[in-house]
Amino acid sequence: MKKNKFLTLIIVILPLFSFAQSAKDTGLSFINVLFQKQYTDAAAYIDDSLKEQITPQALQQAEEHITQQLGNYVNNIDVNEDEEEGYRVYYYYSKFENQNLDIKISLNQKDKIVGFFIVPHKEFDKKKQ
Repeated sequence: MKKNKFLTLIIVILPLFSFAQSAKDTGLSFINVLFQKQYTDAAAYIDDSLKEQITPQALQQAEEHITQQLGNYVNNIDVNEDEEEGYRVYYYYSKFENQNLDIKISLNQKDKIVGFFIVPHKEFDKKKQ
């Protein structure tokens, strides 16, 4: 009986740890599902206040436009963190088939995305971080 209680406890607690991820990982997960064309999953990372504007269809259009211009997303090269107006901002230096650029993602205190941009690569002073 004791063994069953322990097993039940592990089954209940383990998922709690597997879903815990940092804000930086949240942005990377969003990028991965977006470029894997899982638009509904990508939309789940967007803050509720933007759900009407940033729909799965809008994300599909954005991904298709980015891919058309830059080629397919290959991988993430580096991540740098910044802060702007109270938001955590991450610059995911990303390799595309035709060019390397930053995917800039702003997250609120709930680790929900409130901004998503493709921008020229920004150099960061690694000593400060």
